[in-house]
Amino acid sequence: MVPVAIVGAGPVGLTLANLLGLRGIQTVVLERNAGTVEEARAVSLDDEALRILAATGLLDTLSADMILGARATYYDSDGGILFEVEPTQPAFGYPLISLFLQPRLEAGLAEGTRRFEHVQVRFRHSVDRLTPEADGVVLEGYDADHRRFSLKASYVVGCDGGRSTVRSETGIQMVGSTYKERWLVLDAAGYTYGEPRVRFFCDPARPTVSVPIPHGCHRWEFLLQPHETDEEMLAPEKLDALLRRHIDPRSIQILRKVVYTFHARRAGRFRKGRILLAGDAAHLMPPFGGQGMCSGLRDAHNLSWKLDAVLQGRASDKLLDTYEAERSRHVREMTLGSTLLGQIVMARNRAGVSLRDAFFKMLSLSPETRLFVREARFKPPPQIQAGLLWRHLERGPWTGVMLPQPRVRTASGEVLLLDQVLGPDFTLLGLNADPSFALPAQLLARWTRLALRQLSVVRPSSRSQLRANEVVDVDGVFSSATGEKASGFCLLRPDRYVAAHFHADQAPLVSEFLERSFQSA
Repeated sequence: MVPVAIVGAGPVGLTLANLLGLRGIQTVVLERNAGTVEEARAVSLDDEALRILAATGLLDTLSADMILGARATYYDSDGGILFEVEPTQPAFGYPLISLFLQPRLEAGLAEGTRRFEHVQVRFRHSVDRLTPEADGVVLEGYDADHRRFSLKASYVVGCDGGRSTVRSETGIQMVGSTYKERWLVLDAAGYTYGEPRVRFFCDPARPTVSVPIPHGCHRWEFLLQPHETDEEMLAPEKLDALLRRHIDPRSIQILRKVVYTFHARRAGRFRKGRILLAGDAAHLMPPFGGQGMCSGLRDAHNLSWKLDAVLQGRASDKLLDTYEAERSRHVREMTLGSTLLGQIVMARNRAGVSLRDAFFKMLSLSPETRLFVREARFKPPPQIQAGLLWRHLERGPWTGVMLPQPRVRTASGEVLLLDQVLGPDFTLLGLNADPSFALPAQLLARWTRLALRQLSVVRPSSRSQLRANEVVDVDGVFSSATGEKASGFCLLRPDRYVAAHFHADQAPLVSEFLERSFQSA
């Protein structure tokens, strides 16, 4: 019996496999296809997703095939700029918008699993039956030689897409809606773009999205009219007519053409016993916010350290109940945000378009609202309301939020991103305070079951000589984020969410919270 079986070797399944591999968890990935995808599907990643890929140890390699730091521009029906998204403050250490080729990303993630003898990726293995048992789940299907196989795992994670076999076998239903609108998606090679910019043409006559992709590739998405058939719009002469408004069709080679209908749906449950769902198997959302795959990567990061804690005996199985509690609300918010952006892009009613354009022109008049839009502060923040977090009336303001990631200077003088010095497990982070001095030693000793690391972040002006467990917040990000001098302690989870933000006199209460949360079965 293997500890974890992952069904689906897409970006989410492979990211989870790499994260589990780093933790020493024996993992088998079962994928029905002969290899990773050969065509582009998702094309954009946000700052949180890049932070997660960095946690796999593969970002330096993967980013060589990315366009880092693109901007997004929305145009009105007359071709004028409606608004732009161009953040200048990377709160989590990476650009808000980056573009990639999914075939190269998946291939890089698959290659990354080869670092671990205890992780296997088995292509051409299709799963068609799941049988839950008291101590695990039996998976059955056909292997590469068309023979029946059977495999038992302590836990199964379904990362097998919107038509998930795992979800179907588990009896979990999808809830939500399907868009009536159809989009023609064209991927092409041979296009030389200038600056990396995603363009949304919010023209009611033909809403269009234009996305540069690395290595001279490009994507166009055209909203189809209700009377236009798929066959008609996929004809070469129609494709040329659509492209001619943006580029000479003779200068490019079309790699892929397909008509999509987008969804805004999610699974009624993300967990049933020892079976969990992640990525598109758990939720589908419109592409306008570029959050579909990003949300799946968040699922993988959330699950990886919890599965590790349970399988290593540091926590009971109940810890996995926090997965849905923490992810489902954020998924709903992201789906709503993507839907609203879609309504902006797809508006066709002339009165509605005029109202939309007037609204954004009004926003541009104020420096505050203009900055709000430009920095994409309308994007739902990475925050959890329920799950593994300290629910105390006097908790600090960062409890439940993803910790910002500043550049820090170590005692040796090296400047790194904060995550590079945190490690993969829990961290007790002192904000201008040293936990080893400020908190009782016997209390800290009780927290060692979390592989707890102690680190202190100090202000740039504090002093030139640092202790080994101190780093300097080079850019003063923490002080800026709180609006005051950062202080207190953050119990930081492996996925960089703050489980508790507290002061020294509250440490015994936080200790009780940890004991309850990680009580072994």
